[in-house]
Amino acid sequence: MRRSLLTVCAALVLVVGTARPADARMEELIDWLMELSGPGPFRGLRVEWEYMCFGTLRPGYSSGIFESSDAKKETIHPASKCYSLEKNKRQMHFGVTGSVLTKADSHYDTAEPLASLDPEVTAFPFGATFDMTFLDPAQRLGRMLEAGVTMSGVRFSGQRFEPFWVPRFEARLTFRPGGHDSEPNKLDAVLARVMVQWVGSVSPEQFGGLPGESSGTHVKLYATVGVDIERLFFVR
Repeated sequence: MRRSLLTVCAALVLVVGTARPADARMEELIDWLMELSGPGPFRGLRVEWEYMCFGTLRPGYSSGIFESSDAKKETIHPASKCYSLEKNKRQMHFGVTGSVLTKADSHYDTAEPLASLDPEVTAFPFGATFDMTFLDPAQRLGRMLEAGVTMSGVRFSGQRFEPFWVPRFEARLTFRPGGHDSEPNKLDAVLARVMVQWVGSVSPEQFGGLPGESSGTHVKLYATVGVDIERLFFVR
């Protein structure tokens, strides 16, 4: 069965902001609070899907009635086996993430005839994720911490302007409390993340607005707490 990572945000805490009064947070686990100089805030939903992982399967792992021949090998596995990795061995996780976010108005002043068009702005962040254990997973702390990155772009569209993309990069540290136990447990579904993200500059003209100053690169440090719905309810 294909394992999708559908993560729902339980809390969103802004830790620190930089530079301009409003800057970018293009994707949270759920994007309740999106700020970008000019067009934000946005609202929407983010989904992550893990399609591949690298590690060793738990002893006794079976696919059907036979024990997997890969159970003792450190190798690449499809998504269907990624919840069955041995927690005391190093792990790497590969996924994709996407969001559909909307905002009623870009906040930029717009002249006619564009001003008569629908002002709604849609943002579509899409990219690839990579997370891995970086400490000794045989130790409790090593099982509880993962480091990762997200490489993505954000596509903006609306009736007042031509669609365009800006780059986005995110570095993240994930804390998994379920790592306190080397055996699978319900806390494996809970995660907390601290993230730093960089989003490319935008200008009023890109959103159909009157000429003005570009926003510059946006940098934001923030934290989220989430729950992996599939791991919580459907993974044994």
